[in-house]
Amino acid sequence: MKNQLAYIELSSEIIRCTDKEAFAGTAVRHLSQIVKAEKIFVKLKQEGNYFRVYSVGPDGSINIATKQKSPDCNLNTAVDFPVESCLDCYAAVTGERPDPETVHGFCVPLTENEAKVGSIVVVNHRDPTHLEPDRHFVSVIANLFSAALTKLNLVEKLTVHLENQKRIAMLSSQIIKNLHTENLLPSVVASAKAVIGTNACMLGLIDRQHNVIHFPYVYNMPESVRYLNIPIEKSALATEAHSQQAIIIQDYPSHKLAHPEFVRIGIKSILGIPIVIEGEVEAVLALVDLNDYRQFTPQDVDLAEIIAMQTAVALDNAKLVAKLRMASMTDPLTGLYNRGYYNHLVSQVESGDERVYPLSMMVIDLDGLKIVNDTQGHDKGDQIIKVAAQTIASVMQGKGGISRMGGDEFAILLPNTDLAEANWYRQQILAKVDELNQAYPDLNLSLSIGIGCAKDGSTSIKELYRAADHDMYVCKRNTSFSFKKNIVLALRMMLADCEPQLEARSAWVEKVAREFARAVGLKGGQVFDFITVALVHDVGKVGVARSILNNPGPLNKQEYEEIKQHSQIGYRITINLNELANIATHILYHHERWDGKGYPDGLKGGQIPLQSRMLALLDSYEAMTSDRVYRQAMSHQEAVSEIRAGAGSQFDPHLTEIFLDVVNSI
Repeated sequence: MKNQLAYIELSSEIIRCTDKEAFAGTAVRHLSQIVKAEKIFVKLKQEGNYFRVYSVGPDGSINIATKQKSPDCNLNTAVDFPVESCLDCYAAVTGERPDPETVHGFCVPLTENEAKVGSIVVVNHRDPTHLEPDRHFVSVIANLFSAALTKLNLVEKLTVHLENQKRIAMLSSQIIKNLHTENLLPSVVASAKAVIGTNACMLGLIDRQHNVIHFPYVYNMPESVRYLNIPIEKSALATEAHSQQAIIIQDYPSHKLAHPEFVRIGIKSILGIPIVIEGEVEAVLALVDLNDYRQFTPQDVDLAEIIAMQTAVALDNAKLVAKLRMASMTDPLTGLYNRGYYNHLVSQVESGDERVYPLSMMVIDLDGLKIVNDTQGHDKGDQIIKVAAQTIASVMQGKGGISRMGGDEFAILLPNTDLAEANWYRQQILAKVDELNQAYPDLNLSLSIGIGCAKDGSTSIKELYRAADHDMYVCKRNTSFSFKKNIVLALRMMLADCEPQLEARSAWVEKVAREFARAVGLKGGQVFDFITVALVHDVGKVGVARSILNNPGPLNKQEYEEIKQHSQIGYRITINLNELANIATHILYHHERWDGKGYPDGLKGGQIPLQSRMLALLDSYEAMTSDRVYRQAMSHQEAVSEIRAGAGSQFDPHLTEIFLDVVNSI
């Protein structure tokens, strides 16, 4: 019963012990009270072939002695003296060798995870009769001791594991927050050093284009390391990184590829972990020990690999963020920057950096894009936008930030560029456009380019843009006449798809329109405008069903109402074209009648614009003398008679006489 109570008390104390030393002291103190023996001591192995002996002194205190050159002992089960190896151990501990004939005792091994870590030794010279029950009791205590050691070891490992997990979680949080490479990588090297516990860390980036590894991110290392560019084949880290496995160099100075600068600053050992993104080694995280030959452990490798893996994910995310950021500032059609990037540049300039002056701006407008979209489709319009963008970019060659501001407008900010240099770029772009139009006659590319220049910060960016935009419209007016011809040609091509016979008579229409305008008294641009409206006034028919246009029989009421819409459709097309907006009204009212019975608004007499009244005569004559799907062409005399009969009702009577004089003379 006494032994059972003592065992319970001893067990309770052993469970509360937190290390091996406490176990040994507790065990030897209690055993000396329970087991009646002359000598009881506990022996524990130490590092470096040492062992430590725990025994109880005369006053009940625990004596601890450290011995050297522990005798080898392979006994893994309890044994009784005299065993030669036990006598050797006893002599090493006590300093005296007992007589095998008179000494009695036993040795019980202590184990931790099945490995021997020490022993409990009980010695009695006088009475061996107690040995058997005591040996059994001590063996039970030894087993309890071993189990407690194993549990403690697990707790220690778990504690270390949890602490490392905490460190990794903190590092993960830091990595996740940094989606910009310039912030992420310095954080990685600093955190990796703290987690692994080395005295320095660096991150090597592999540049395959230049076949080097360089180290822009370092922690607790000389600044000279940042400027190293080591050829991949001459770098110990880079050459071994291709295996994508941990790289451990315990004696760096003796490595065949040791770099002189790394040796000079005192690198003795390195743990390198390749950072792999999409199957390629992009970098190497290197944990470094300076001036000490550190022995890196598997635990160090595990932690470093976790950090490297997280870094790879973060770098991949950072690249994705960079791509998204670039995509948000890039025009998908042309590959140039967009308005968002332009605003970014403006904010940088407006931050007050005087080094950008003189600052020029170019505003470029692609002439006639809407008419191209309306007549030839948006695919053709997109093609012209891309050609224009490529042309501008080929001349600028990276100078300034070329931004597509909208459908047909580009803007270029040109730091350190005066007005003369900006004008040179303008002339180069226009010359390139001329070359393209000569090489590809169907392209009809036309750009209007305006320039503004600020000598210093006293001119705001908004004012600079306004000046360039105004200059662009001046250029557009100067080129409007030739460009109108291109628009008219495009509209005629679109109209020819609806009424193929029109194209054959375009030369006759142009001639009659010119002579009629002059006879009425129109001057200069008015003559050109009337010729233009005569050629494109029916463009609205592109919005009328072909089945109605090609109907050989009489139209029903619904069909007639639909075809009447063509004048309004034509108006909507031309009013949105800056170059043709001034003729839109003439197109809208060319089916009004002198007596007010026309459409769309029922205007009468002088309410009808002059050129609309003129166009009504020319259009009617041209229609009557042309073949249509629903009738044969009239003769000249028949058409003249019809028009004369309509004077004062359908047509302006005064203009009728002028028109008939013109067509009779041609």
